[in-house]
Amino acid sequence: IKPADLVIASYSFNEINEQNKENTLKFLWERTNKFLVIIDPGTPESFVSIHNARKWFIEKNAPIIAPCPHANACPAFTAQDWCHFYARVQRTQLHKILKEGEKGYEDEKFSYIILSKEPEVDVYNARILRHPEIHSDHLKLKLCTHNGLETITYSKKNGSIYKKARKASWGDRWETPDSTE
Repeated sequence: IKPADLVIASYSFNEINEQNKENTLKFLWERTNKFLVIIDPGTPESFVSIHNARKWFIEKNAPIIAPCPHANACPAFTAQDWCHFYARVQRTQLHKILKEGEKGYEDEKFSYIILSKEPEVDVYNARILRHPEIHSDHLKLKLCTHNGLETITYSKKNGSIYKKARKASWGDRWETPDSTE
């Protein structure tokens, strides 16, 4: 198999038995020219697999592009939480019947990691880990940062940063104010 600029392992890594995961990571990385994406369901079990892959790549000095804004110990894993995100997926009529769903969409949860062999990686200092908590005069963002898990509160008094935070979503990159000033 020839190397490719983009290699994707989608909803398969957690299915591999533990004895073969390291060999699978080596195989995927050797076939990657630029970017490797590993994505699995957004369950605690799948997150452990993604977390272990992350640790393996950090040991190999592979640059992480997303979702992690750092190569430090994973604060979600340390807090016995799991890092996951979601994408709204439109359901076909057959999908609705098979899932016995009434809505025309489903919020698919997933855990992932994106790695790069490119020399320069876009740097940012946080990622939003949950839906922003929006209240009448303030909001809270739960972030993964270089310092671990942080919750930052912005009020309407924060002006443009508050407006930007109101438009932010779960999974977005985020620059904390001290990093941009």
